[in-house]
Amino acid sequence: MGERAALLERENQVRNAAKLHWLAGPEQKETGKRMPRKPIKWRAESLKRQKLLGFADLAAREIVVDVNAHGSERELLDTICHEVLHVSSGDMLSEKAVDLMAQDLASVLYRMKWRRVLD
Repeated sequence: MGERAALLERENQVRNAAKLHWLAGPEQKETGKRMPRKPIKWRAESLKRQKLLGFADLAAREIVVDVNAHGSERELLDTICHEVLHVSSGDMLSEKAVDLMAQDLASVLYRMKWRRVLD
């Protein structure tokens, strides 16, 4: 089993063992149906002082990305995927797992011709 497969298998084991039902949202007591999750917000901001390309605010379910600090559209897409994964997982995934999944997501989306539309 390769390093990537072993890492993802371990992440699955941890997630299953912890029974992270909150990933799908809390259940309403009256109906038993799951409530929709709060959407992830994003904003563009210069992060030169912090020397970051992006960061995730888990409590606010918000990502901040320094759009102008990226060398390419593909790098920007990777950063966005990376930060969204942190928020979406509640930061339960390791940094390495987030990196690997963000690279895969960004690669697929880029090959599918997903690009930023400039106003």
